[in-house]
Amino acid sequence: MPERVLTDKAFKGYSDKEFRQAAQTLPDNYKGLEILLTDTNKCTAFINREIKNTHSDHARLIYASVLCMLGEKEYSQMVSSHIEKQRTWDQGWHYTGMHQFGMYLSHLDAMVTALGKAKDLSTLPVILQKAELLELEDYFSHFRAICMATESIHSKESVETLFRLLMTPGVQSYAITSYEDARNQTLPNPEDVFIRNKALKELHLARALYVCGDKEKAGETILRKYAGGLQGHYAHYASEILNL
Repeated sequence: MPERVLTDKAFKGYSDKEFRQAAQTLPDNYKGLEILLTDTNKCTAFINREIKNTHSDHARLIYASVLCMLGEKEYSQMVSSHIEKQRTWDQGWHYTGMHQFGMYLSHLDAMVTALGKAKDLSTLPVILQKAELLELEDYFSHFRAICMATESIHSKESVETLFRLLMTPGVQSYAITSYEDARNQTLPNPEDVFIRNKALKELHLARALYVCGDKEKAGETILRKYAGGLQGHYAHYASEILNL
């Protein structure tokens, strides 16, 4: 260890000046967010001050999205309106296994996830509207954003949409429950993530459906398959959800 540790003092947090500067730079691709999140109460106070003073629509959207992430509803309609104006999904992210570097959420993924954290039931129709646009081969990150948002809002009104997505042909049956399944689904390239992307979509949709109330026990059935299966991490994940 370096000799300086003998004289280092405990970190007591950032000053108000540093918080103010971080809040002012936030519209620059969330620059300074790591400082603001060290104290969420101060973060909320400084962002509320900035959002009232700025005349930039872009800045207001960034500030509103962070407030939503912190569970504040006051500006959730601003984020909801922005999402509603996006006619299509943007470029997202598939699970890449050996290459998880950089952002793994698109702009729209981040906005949908943030909106869900506000837990404003009145914005749920906009989230479900975006969910209805999803097709089987769309990016995993889009599915995950919808699942995280609907799960955060935790409303039975999400059940039909989540059930439809889960019932889409090709979404299910990626749990490996026997050695025969393992042999049939093993791919020659150990870095191939095709099956893992499929399984992750299925797991996230099953979880969101189960948490929001389930239908025909579809979510529970899939989670139990994974919980009793041979994919160790997925089995543990599914078991934890079932035991919540």
